[in-house]
Amino acid sequence: MNLIPSLFSFTESIIGDAFFNNKSDDIRLDVKVSLSDVYLGKKKRLVLNRRTVCTHCLGRGSILTVCPGCHGDRIQLLRVQVFPGHYQQIPQECQCCLGSGYASRARCAPCNEVGVTSQQHPIQLDIPKDTPRKHRIVLEGLGHHLPRKEPGDAVITFYVEEHPVFARRGANLFMHKQIQLSEALCGLETQVETLDGRKLCIRSNPGDILKPRSVRCIHGEGMPITWQRSTRPYGDLYIKFEVVFPSSLEQDVLEKLKDNLPIATPCSLDRTREDVAEGHLVEYDPNERHYMDRDDDVEDNYVHDMGPGIQCAHQ
Repeated sequence: MNLIPSLFSFTESIIGDAFFNNKSDDIRLDVKVSLSDVYLGKKKRLVLNRRTVCTHCLGRGSILTVCPGCHGDRIQLLRVQVFPGHYQQIPQECQCCLGSGYASRARCAPCNEVGVTSQQHPIQLDIPKDTPRKHRIVLEGLGHHLPRKEPGDAVITFYVEEHPVFARRGANLFMHKQIQLSEALCGLETQVETLDGRKLCIRSNPGDILKPRSVRCIHGEGMPITWQRSTRPYGDLYIKFEVVFPSSLEQDVLEKLKDNLPIATPCSLDRTREDVAEGHLVEYDPNERHYMDRDDDVEDNYVHDMGPGIQCAHQ
């Protein structure tokens, strides 16, 4: 049984990975980019603040002068006579530098005797189209570089910020659009500014009634598609319409609506009967809570799900 690999693994687990890791620390940088940058595909200029080996002292912390006696070899050849007419060169420690190889040591001012200096390294990165919400790029060798260690890497993570209008789901875009009741019934014609600055004119089809929370799609107005197997260059844009109802209407307008809209079925109950009650709808006020108990949170969630336009009946 070979005990050398198991002994090495046991030693590494006790001492830790830091003892065996001869690599400097990485530089980790988080960069926020807009959805428009991802749509267009832009270049991003960044600056990496690196700690690198001092170029003046080569990481020693001091500037050394080579010994003139041994020329940095730390030894001298001493000529010794063995017998008359015959000599032998015997290596010995240099007496000028005492075996160090350097005659003098001066303080390194650029690194303040630390051996490491700070450096700003500018880089330029391409933000590809259709970059995911979290995209990481590793630049090998552009991290910190400490003496007697290999340079680390620069790990840059791009985070796509949320857009005030569009929400991204894969290659598709989603948005909410408020429209008036007249637009929902009689036809819609409006415009939307796209991520590349174009003005997109939106028209509904004749006779198409946009109900509250209805969704319509515009093909080819989504995010760019860079997949090699995709046959479409862009995704789709989905618009969810929120119909804004008027707070009140004039009587003549109501009469015209009744003449042109489907007639509602009136209540056929006999209001004179004792088992029939009549309720009148009033506007809901969330600040007025009567007879509330431990199920308050349940009612709050229920009312919130129904939306702000909820109305309740009081008998």
